[in-house]
Amino acid sequence: MSGIVAESQQMLHDLGFTVNGKSVPIDGVVDPRTTEAVRRFQTAYVKSDLKVDGIIGALTHAALEECRMTGGQLTTHFRLREFASKGNGDIRADRQLVIGLQALREVYGAPIGIRSGYRDSVHNRKVGGARGSQHLYGR
Repeated sequence: MSGIVAESQQMLHDLGFTVNGKSVPIDGVVDPRTTEAVRRFQTAYVKSDLKVDGIIGALTHAALEECRMTGGQLTTHFRLREFASKGNGDIRADRQLVIGLQALREVYGAPIGIRSGYRDSVHNRKVGGARGSQHLYGR
């Protein structure tokens, strides 16, 4: 199992996933950082309805491979890295937000820039964001 874990950790790294600004270790060991990064990927990925459980199963591994092959493309017009915090760099995006943004982009017919899709709590305080801001959840 550690082979699929190490491969998945490498793909999470390649896609830009960090947890609290720290890279996911690429060592084949499922640790809390790996589990959280997997959970965040599962939450953001829109091309299949992945169960958000933090477990690297066959479906999640295949989704990571596909996402990495497309350079982190979530939809036709949005990539994972667009949802990275300008503070610690962590990526969080809610699947329904991404789907809604893609639909809006199609109706609008022009690019929509993501200025602040996710904010880590330190960055949210720094910019004066609301305490319960949806930015804290990538929503």
